[in-house]
Amino acid sequence: MQNRTPSVSDTIVIAEDNGPYRKLLRIALSQMGFSVHDTADGRSAVVTTLALRPSLVVLDICMPGLSGVEAARQIRRDLAEGAPWLVALSALDPTRLDSIRQEGDFDVVLAKTKDIYALCDEIAALPAQSYPQLIKPVVIR
Repeated sequence: MQNRTPSVSDTIVIAEDNGPYRKLLRIALSQMGFSVHDTADGRSAVVTTLALRPSLVVLDICMPGLSGVEAARQIRRDLAEGAPWLVALSALDPTRLDSIRQEGDFDVVLAKTKDIYALCDEIAALPAQSYPQLIKPVVIR
């Protein structure tokens, strides 16, 4: 896990319907210095994002109710140019992840991994990167 000094704008919203996985992401990103707000569904993620204006939103693709894709579209529509980085997070197969990336609703598409800290390191590095539309391979350790 990277050590970092967070800035005031380092707020992250996580939308993940898997409670234990969401909790692990929240804990790991909080330990890295981020202010983390987590939700269990897409609708809550949209409401939280509009209220907090975070620098980054991590959305699970497959959630009940409003999916991560639908939530991303609504956030982009409502915040337009002021939209945060939108990160898709999914356990879908790489072909489907590539399809999601090509749809253009997300800045980055990441595969879920069992190594939460490695995934959080990738998330933490995102706003500093200048190459959106990145897809990362599945890493299972």
